[in-house]
Amino acid sequence: MCDNNDNVKELIVVEQSKPTVPEKAFPLCLLDKNSYVGIKGLVGIFFWVALIYFGYGIVHFFMWDNTFWGIMWNIFTKPIYLIYHVCVFSFMYCLTWATFDSYSFKRSLTRIIIIIASIVYVISPVDAIPDLTPFIGQADDLLALIVGILNAISLMKKKSIK
Repeated sequence: MCDNNDNVKELIVVEQSKPTVPEKAFPLCLLDKNSYVGIKGLVGIFFWVALIYFGYGIVHFFMWDNTFWGIMWNIFTKPIYLIYHVCVFSFMYCLTWATFDSYSFKRSLTRIIIIIASIVYVISPVDAIPDLTPFIGQADDLLALIVGILNAISLMKKKSIK
């Protein structure tokens, strides 16, 4: 456009940006095929393989050999294999979570460590107060269990980022 002074006026075009859709929360973003790009794609595929492997471990846990020695073997080995499958899946879940939602993972990492430590403390035979002491010996295990459960509950609560 030109006016009488032959000055050229520039027309400025401002593009309106589309409203951004917030990304899905971590577990749900694994169902979105557009989130599998680059390293996220590789880690996501390994997560699904670990999930299938975990399912295999659960199914395999309930398959028992009905002979005497088979039952004896299963009583001692099946729990170990189940714990192994749970550990592999937990590791892959945490790795996938850290890859897809690093901010949320870093914020929750201390709670995850507290939960794991409380489970290990309850399961381990070494205690701060021996279990042979009546009531008090079980109280420290109960306290560790309560701390782990409270951290797990607070970890599951949704917190909005403002």
